Amino acid sequence: MLTLRAAAQLLAQADSRQSLRPIAHALGFTATPTALDADARERLHIDALTTSAELMRGVGPLRWLCAELAPPTDLAGAADPRELTKRLAATMLQQAPARHWCLITLDARRRTLCIATVCAHSSGARVAALRIDRTRVVDSDADTLRTLAAVSEPDALLRHARFTDILRREALSTRFYGILERAVSTLATDVSGPTAQSALPAERRELALLCTSRCLFLAFLEAKGWLDHRLDFLLHHTTTQLEAGGQLHQRLLRPLFFGTLNTPRRDRAPAARRFGAVPFLNGGLFSPTPLEKRHRTLRFSDDAIAHLVGSVLDRHRFTAHEDSASWSEAAVDPEMLGRAFESLMATDERRRSGSFYTPPALVDQVVRDAVFTTLPDLPPDALDDTNAPLLLAPATHNALHQLRLLDPACGSGAFLVHTLERLSTIHRRVQLATGAPATPDTHRIRRQILTHCVFGVDRNPVAVWLCELRLWLSVVIECAE
Repeated sequence: MLTLRAAAQLLAQADSRQSLRPIAHALGFTATPTALDADARERLHIDALTTSAELMRGVGPLRWLCAELAPPTDLAGAADPRELTKRLAATMLQQAPARHWCLITLDARRRTLCIATVCAHSSGARVAALRIDRTRVVDSDADTLRTLAAVSEPDALLRHARFTDILRREALSTRFYGILERAVSTLATDVSGPTAQSALPAERRELALLCTSRCLFLAFLEAKGWLDHRLDFLLHHTTTQLEAGGQLHQRLLRPLFFGTLNTPRRDRAPAARRFGAVPFLNGGLFSPTPLEKRHRTLRFSDDAIAHLVGSVLDRHRFTAHEDSASWSEAAVDPEMLGRAFESLMATDERRRSGSFYTPPALVDQVVRDAVFTTLPDLPPDALDDTNAPLLLAPATHNALHQLRLLDPACGSGAFLVHTLERLSTIHRRVQLATGAPATPDTHRIRRQILTHCVFGVDRNPVAVWLCELRLWLSVVIECAE
């Protein structure tokens, strides 16, 4: 049985194609690898995607591809290891559809490692992946690899299916929700201050949920390096404040939430400026709520906050990429902001407000029906996430640019985020058909759609804030790393 420490070491040490082999061996691929030279990679149509690669046999039709990804200059400037891995997986599936493919890729900078499987679907290849920053391997990365290594099914199809289940987001999210639930309960229980006893249990839980939602959102910013360029921003400041005497709620979280993130940089006090290069987020999530103003003296304990930061957030991989039809990742993504908020609400409150989780498959179907009903002349494949140009009739083209969509009960944004992504796919493909650059500016496209086409309202202000943050993340994630 692979230990957590051993799994973490395998991931951290994987800095070359040869050092990827121990990971393959841990997952049961022990055959002698076959190196693919330039001619072999050209025959497989992966020469533009990789600089080197090798194949390893597994049981039956199970195959493992180890590859070093091409640098940006080899692929018209494309540098996203996620996108390159997705394209590589789809190509291998297309070239050898009778095989059950597993892949491990290393980007040109030797920093990002992807372990993935790919499955055929009517809408195209579907990839499930664990994407790792080798410079900062977290416990959830090592735990996912350890779980993969424990798979023992002798049948190739079942083994591949089990790998895929482990690498999908749902496997991690199930564990994460349980841990998060306990962290919120600990926050809500372990409180102090003059108003602590007068606060109702439901009020303490709402305050704990607000605090957790804010910290969750900051974990996504941290993963992008947007909090003072540190990937350990929250843990660093939590540890520093504990060493300086503690009082994390009043001396760390409140100044960070209300004096920094909610305040333009030019107006920040000296204490706020000590957090460094932290963005100004002009959103309601970082403004005190009426409930917080009523209980402004209530304090969460240092132990509860340190547990949330050090034992929950810092031990999990976060990504600002949400699940799509073609990509699912073993990481905490922004959809979990909404799912966590909805699942952690009290049952009676969920029932009164109608706040329930909507499965991605239903979201996709509703969005597709809405788009094709509004634009009936769109080609059937218009929403497919491909690089194929999409040429529209003039009337359909004009209707697309005049389209406005409203979700009258948007909640935390499941439908709006998916709508934004699908519309951006259409606009990107239309641009490709009209002579736009080979790599359209997805960030600009999404920003324009969000500004002019997508609208939502909801009776719950916290849900609206989370919806705004998810939409914001959907736009800025396309900015350069």
